[in-house]
Amino acid sequence: MEQGLFQNQRLQLVITNKMEQQLSLLHMPIVELERFLMDQALENPLIDMESFDNNHLILKKHQNDKSSEKDWLNNIEQPRNLYDFLLEQLSFLTLKPKEQEIMEYLIFLVDENGYFQGDLQDVSKHFAVPVDLVEQALYRLQTFEPIGVGARTLQECILLQIRDVSNHNELAELVVAHYFELLVERKWREISNKMGVDVTEIQNVFDLLKNLNPRPASSYQNDYPQLIKPELIISEDRQGFIVKINNALYPKLSCDSYYNERMDQLKWTPSSRH
Repeated sequence: MEQGLFQNQRLQLVITNKMEQQLSLLHMPIVELERFLMDQALENPLIDMESFDNNHLILKKHQNDKSSEKDWLNNIEQPRNLYDFLLEQLSFLTLKPKEQEIMEYLIFLVDENGYFQGDLQDVSKHFAVPVDLVEQALYRLQTFEPIGVGARTLQECILLQIRDVSNHNELAELVVAHYFELLVERKWREISNKMGVDVTEIQNVFDLLKNLNPRPASSYQNDYPQLIKPELIISEDRQGFIVKINNALYPKLSCDSYYNERMDQLKWTPSSRH
């Protein structure tokens, strides 16, 4: 048998850690990918998520990390749906007949997420009463459970929940009331400069909001069909079918503007040239 050195060529696929991560991202369902990107953005201050649906906000970590713990309250029979639950609470109030009618009317203008979708002016015209009376009825509805129900906007929903917390956080209320959009965009330093507080305090407010529920009636949606957002969109043209990724589902990632400006400044400082 002849012995010697021989060259042997063969193809071999080597998967690096980066490639492995890319493959895992490609296999992620949209919900898992969304959660992964959100976690990355929260951990890495350089990442900025733009055009992200505020109603996902922040970030739904309220979905019980303690779900594994036994909750004895689950053994209590719950009302059939959100409207039954709200009407049940209404039955405990002592109201004038007209106020009772208005309250019932407002309850049925609440959507499955718990948000009020009506117009106070239209309701006042419908019942031929001052709009102030309708507004008072809405404020009364906003005291019902689940906390945050009857809110007209996400900002109002979050405020209702902050005010209900036993250890009321005044700074959180001020930030949400006056700088909500900046907070959602994670522009903490800009808020801290405007309010004259440390940026870590603004970050703490953001962390507090992660434990709140942007959809207060979500646990009462069993009677409603769940809408599915398609990951792919198929359309037909003359040549056949076209399959496109539904990019509207994905948030846009970019470098945070504050850190981007800082890096640009460092590039042009005299010390950085040497």
